[in-house]
Amino acid sequence: NKRVFKLIHDKPSVFNAQKVFTKMYNDFFTIILSKYGVKEEEKQYIFEFYTQGTLSIVMKWLSNDCVESIEDISTLIISLINHKSNR
Repeated sequence: NKRVFKLIHDKPSVFNAQKVFTKMYNDFFTIILSKYGVKEEEKQYIFEFYTQGTLSIVMKWLSNDCVESIEDISTLIISLINHKSNR
């Protein structure tokens, strides 16, 4: 799984990653942000913040040889998305 994820991250065009993210943005993310009254011009930046931040955490976790459990990393990502600290 680690090698596959790194390949997808390093060569997104091979896996149509941009198409998947664009579909996710159009079909899901913009609808949710609209419900919270987020300005149209801010939506793309918020989307980038969350997706790239999540990807960066996963890449850091992989580069550290997955020392933490997947549950710990998942909890961390969810707590950051929900603006909560585990401390």
